[in-house]
Amino acid sequence: MKLALTLLILLLIAKPAWAHDNCLQYVQLNDELGCSDQGYLINFGYRYCRRFKDTTQRFSPEGQAFLADVRTCLLHSLRTERRELRCDSIEGIAMDHHIDCYDQAGFCSLSSQDRWALFTVVWRDLVSPRTVQMAARLNQACQ
Repeated sequence: MKLALTLLILLLIAKPAWAHDNCLQYVQLNDELGCSDQGYLINFGYRYCRRFKDTTQRFSPEGQAFLADVRTCLLHSLRTERRELRCDSIEGIAMDHHIDCYDQAGFCSLSSQDRWALFTVVWRDLVSPRTVQMAARLNQACQ
């Protein structure tokens, strides 16, 4: 029993940092690619990942599940596209996946309260052309 407990503790300790905080995968990928800290992975991906994790309590249980599913989908899509990723192309590739990830996670069926909570997190960037375009495409997907 002591051996099993010791092995379990070692496995937990040995997990990479991103296993405990999957937002760190953005930082890890940024480092692997040698991108600037001012680029998409840190300035948008990591920043919003942390922002949504820090505001999870604003969302209903369904909204929280939606956020977790979107986060997992977005990070998985970046890892899947790994061979295609370059610092100058990653933003376009990542943004293309946002609509699919939001759709698959059930954005269109989110309650108005969860949509409002989502808005309160992203409203500052709604003046950004990429965010406006993404919001328009997402709205179109819900029609």
